[in-house]
This record gives sequence, structure tokens and C-alpha cells, in this order.
Amino acid sequence: MKEQSATKVLSIPLKDLKQSPLNPRKHFDQKKIDDLAASIKEKGILQPLVARQLNGKYEVVFGGRRLKAAEVAGISKAPVMLKDINDIEVMELQIIENSQREDIHPFEEAEGYFTLARKPGYNTAKIADRIGRSEKYVYDRIRLLSLVKRAQELFLADKFTAGRTEEHT
Repeated sequence: MKEQSATKVLSIPLKDLKQSPLNPRKHFDQKKIDDLAASIKEKGILQPLVARQLNGKYEVVFGGRRLKAAEVAGISKAPVMLKDINDIEVMELQIIENSQREDIHPFEEAEGYFTLARKPGYNTAKIADRIGRSEKYVYDRIRLLSLVKRAQELFLADKFTAGRTEEHT
């Protein structure tokens, strides 16, 4: 990745920020968003979002939850650190960050690994190395994508986990 010189934090209107469509993480716990929004109302956004500039707007690379919570909190601007990074770097960084979170759904994790594995120069071994997991872990996650549509829906609804196939009661 490119070295970034001095990084500046800007205050950017929320209307000029958009979620990254490259982020495999799509599902957010609304209760946690509401809790974060309450914190933002009281203390503000404590950690800047990270974004890149595209076509006069800003695509949020990291901080999607904070952006959602800021919108719920009704604030008008957010602190944003701008980075000059391309699509593949964005995807790799988002996958690394998501893999470090406890609340990323395994299916969304799988979608991220699969998308990145299809890019030139990437495979399960390289992804495993980048995220600090075994190649088997990455491969097993990607295999989740082979579930039939109904099983995918049940899995995303947490009716069963990646480690077991029986339904919760």
C-alpha cells in the first residue's frame, strides 16, 4: 500500500458521506446503532471515520456504524480522515478490519473473502496471511456461500451457526 503523508482530519457534512458499497458488512444491530447514537449525541464522534474522495463525495471506508449512528443522532458533520486508496486496497482493509470484529456475521465475512479471492494476486492463502487466520478458516468461510438460498436466509437470521446445522430453539 502507498505511504500516506500527514493525514488531516476534516469536518465533513454527513450529506456528503456515503457508505462504501465494497464493504461486505451489510447488517448492523439497530440496538447497537441506537446506543452509539446516544453516545454520539452526548460526547460526539470520538474516532474519525476514514474515507476516500470519489466524484466530489466521500466514500466511508471505515466507520460505517459511526456514520449510521451519527445520522440517527441528528448531527450534521463528522470528523473524517481522508485516504488515497484504490478499490482493491479498500476491500482488503475492510476485510481485515471486519475480521477483527466479534460481531461480523460469518456469511458477510465469507462474501468479503470470496470477492477478494477473485481479484488478481489474491487467493485463500494470501487472504489468510493478511487477516492472521489459517487458510482452512478462510476456505471454510467461503464454503458457506454454497448454501442454498433458503439456508443462507436462515443462516443470516441466526437460525444456525457456522459450527452447527441444527436450528436454535
